[in-house]
Amino acid sequence: MGAGMDGDSYRAHAEARGRLALLEAQGEVRYGNESIGAGARADAMVGVDAGVDASAQIGPDGVSVGAGGEAFAGARVEASGDVELGAVGAGATAEGWAGVGVEADADASITMEEVSISVSFGAALGLGGSVGGTVSFSPKKVLEGLTKWPW
Repeated sequence: MGAGMDGDSYRAHAEARGRLALLEAQGEVRYGNESIGAGARADAMVGVDAGVDASAQIGPDGVSVGAGGEAFAGARVEASGDVELGAVGAGATAEGWAGVGVEADADASITMEEVSISVSFGAALGLGGSVGGTVSFSPKKVLEGLTKWPW
């Protein structure tokens, strides 16, 4: 938990989290260069997980806000993927749950480096799951790309 100034930016963040994982595994693969990129990730967990968080930052470089929370007990598997093409990126996540739980999360950011929005939500009572997605683009990269065109 904290609040303060970082240079010319004001920020605040609060978080509480607890986790007991009886079994956990993960794997990730990525490929990319300056222009394109792609990645995939898989995670599995058996246990109990709970947490809440909220954050905000505002300054000359932009603004960002986010909030979320989750409470889960049981087993879950997650698969996610993302792709970046130049100044634009997108990602998706899906989870399968066996247990009891609920989650919701939303984040947004607006800066010259990146404009992004990310949301996810899920629930289970027995079987269930969650879905989420992210969309982003870089205004800076878009402007740099436009200056390379022979107008």
